[in-house]
Amino acid sequence: MKKRALMRAAALGYAFLCLTAAPAFAAFGDIVSSFPCEGNITQLAAAWDGSRVVMTNYHASGDHMWRVYSTAGSWLSSFAPPVTSAQYGAAYLGRSRYFGGSQTTDTVYLFETSGSVVSSFPALNPYGITWDGTYLWWLGADDIFRQCTSSGSVIGTFTASPITNGRDLGWDGRYLWCPDSTRDFVYRLTTAGSITASFRAPGGSTYGCTYDGKYLWVTDIGTPRYAYQIDIGYTSVSPASFGKVKAIFR
Repeated sequence: MKKRALMRAAALGYAFLCLTAAPAFAAFGDIVSSFPCEGNITQLAAAWDGSRVVMTNYHASGDHMWRVYSTAGSWLSSFAPPVTSAQYGAAYLGRSRYFGGSQTTDTVYLFETSGSVVSSFPALNPYGITWDGTYLWWLGADDIFRQCTSSGSVIGTFTASPITNGRDLGWDGRYLWCPDSTRDFVYRLTTAGSITASFRAPGGSTYGCTYDGKYLWVTDIGTPRYAYQIDIGYTSVSPASFGKVKAIFR
């Protein structure tokens, strides 16, 4: 009887150890994965191309080639933006086409990875850029603009208080996302400009921001350079939905 009781106690103890050692489920704002960014890169903005993370680059060495990474962190390829200063903001439109913003020329460019510019429009100090499937959103100073890409006209704008130093924009199918490098927070906003949620940035110099259909990616330009995959508590747009966006530009 004594031996049986000892065995039962040991079994209960083992079960308790297994329970406490089990990994916790990710919650809103938790880091799901991360990787250090290889190469000479200062990744000021990020985009999702359907399967990979694409980052702009404005490195002090003069290397301004945009980088394409796997979700595991492997550096897969590079391509050049239309001008070396087109590093702030990035959005993917399918068919190897990207939006990139230049604060030097106050312009947002639609360009191909081959290097040719498809179109462009004026934008004062464009930082973050994201595409919602119909309109382009871009961040300039303290304001967020909604722009019609066919006419080039701004059809809406709002001030995203208390964001003071927004760096990029992401779109998850319902909400905009904006990292603030001064406050070190990442904010979730409605398309009318109301902040509905936020979480503390994983690093102290968060700039880039994009959504992969399940998680939010943010980039940090501290030392070392890092990319973080963040749980936002829900899946808003399935990866297959990005194919519908691409079809607009065929």
